[in-house]
Amino acid sequence: MSNDLDFTLQSNCDSLGHALQSKYGGTLTQNPEFGAIHWEAPDGTTFDITTTRSEHYPSFESLPVVRRGNLRSDLERRDFSINSMALSLSSQSWNMLIDPFGGAEALKHNKISTLHSLSFRDDPTRIIRAARYAARYGLTLCQWTAPNLDLAPQQQAGKKTSLERIGGDLDRLFVESNSADAFKLLLDWKVINLWFPSLNNPKLFCSWLN
Repeated sequence: MSNDLDFTLQSNCDSLGHALQSKYGGTLTQNPEFGAIHWEAPDGTTFDITTTRSEHYPSFESLPVVRRGNLRSDLERRDFSINSMALSLSSQSWNMLIDPFGGAEALKHNKISTLHSLSFRDDPTRIIRAARYAARYGLTLCQWTAPNLDLAPQQQAGKKTSLERIGGDLDRLFVESNSADAFKLLLDWKVINLWFPSLNNPKLFCSWLN
């Protein structure tokens, strides 16, 4: 069982966070700007709990504008269909799979599928996450996602994204057990040279990648 669990509520989550901390202890961190709390239980299990949200990107690579939303809009803002599934914890529909974007089917076929064609333009750090998931789980890009990623370097995706955001996702990539395989994908996808033009000789990485 994972020790990192995500939940979403169609109501304010602050009261639930305080109730959990009051009853079980642990550490509670609140992020009211995004309607989110992070609770770490005494045994180290972490719970990220958010209020259902919707978001839109005012322009490519900008931070999204977040508003209250419903469950569908909350799933719709995710990066890939495999991350856009939810299990109901309601007593009326306990354990029902909510999967409006075909995540279960994509997972069955070991595919990474974005939710729309401009996903990588909206947030180019999703490219790094795609490499992480592909290397970690042996996934490949689905037939309609691969062409969109191929276009990303031609469209200069990531040139407006701060190096802090790109670096944060790269930090998470480098702690993966399959980080070399993930980084090879980023080289193959031609985004590393786009984001870091000073690294114009991929052969510099050969000793590490091999």
